[in-house]
Amino acid sequence: MSDVPLTLAHHLRARGDAEAADLAVVLTQLALAGKLIARELARAALVGQLGTTGETNVQGEAVKKLDVWSNDAVVSALEAAGLVCTLVSEEMAEPLHLDRHCGRARYVVCFDPVDGSSNLDINGIVGTIFSIRRRRAAGADHVKPDALQPGTAQVAAGYVMYGASTLLVYTAGDGVHGFTLDPTIGEFVRSHDQIRIPRRGKIYSANEGNSPRWEPGVRRYLDHLQTIGRAELVTGDEARAIAQGIHRRYLSAAALADPQVGPVFAAFDDVAIRLTPSQWLWWNMADVDAAYFGGKMSANPGYLLPLE
Repeated sequence: MSDVPLTLAHHLRARGDAEAADLAVVLTQLALAGKLIARELARAALVGQLGTTGETNVQGEAVKKLDVWSNDAVVSALEAAGLVCTLVSEEMAEPLHLDRHCGRARYVVCFDPVDGSSNLDINGIVGTIFSIRRRRAAGADHVKPDALQPGTAQVAAGYVMYGASTLLVYTAGDGVHGFTLDPTIGEFVRSHDQIRIPRRGKIYSANEGNSPRWEPGVRRYLDHLQTIGRAELVTGDEARAIAQGIHRRYLSAAALADPQVGPVFAAFDDVAIRLTPSQWLWWNMADVDAAYFGGKMSANPGYLLPLE
């Protein structure tokens, strides 16, 4: 790293045109929310922020105190930008429409403020996942169609991972970039430039709790990986934060197989908040054709990115 590090703010300002400038503001505000969440996570046990609120979210999961706090932090940061009209969150039953910004706001943001929040009480890794799309519709009823845009409408996506360090990874369609929070200057500094998936890996990741529902072809493929003995088994339950899971898979060229069926996998917030941003990141990191990785993400194809 050079003596004068490249900060996220400078990196975003260098992107160019007016639209890129607006997108940079939104990404900067997400980074600000990430800083606030990182600070709150570090002192959560000391200020009574661990544990649940006694409520459940739209997924039927117990809501953690930090889920609520972090959701408010992301909402406040994006509202302050003045460029976001609609917010879709894991922690909100309905999309939030920011009426006072509706006239000039051009973006819709889908996010999970603290993915993997079951890790909070054991000091485990968690993450913030986000997906940014352009506002497409107009008129009084534009919220739903804007919120239901397919993954192909994304203009930026990424995650902030909170662990030994705080790492922000994002793509705007021109490569994948990683920035690590330097607490001495309070800035995200570039630490991973143009992240690429290695062509070969020795890990596969599979949620084997769903194996009774796997398609026969998936079962045969994983049986093959176990038989050849060249892969390290990493179960889906090892890390309950998706940001951590996808980060490891990308940097180690892990084969991913987490097929599920039924309404849980097809739920909109799973698709909009988790699957489409992680898939777009993957596509921008991949150095070879999608066929090399054995296929495509096919569940709910109306919302996921086409890889053909």
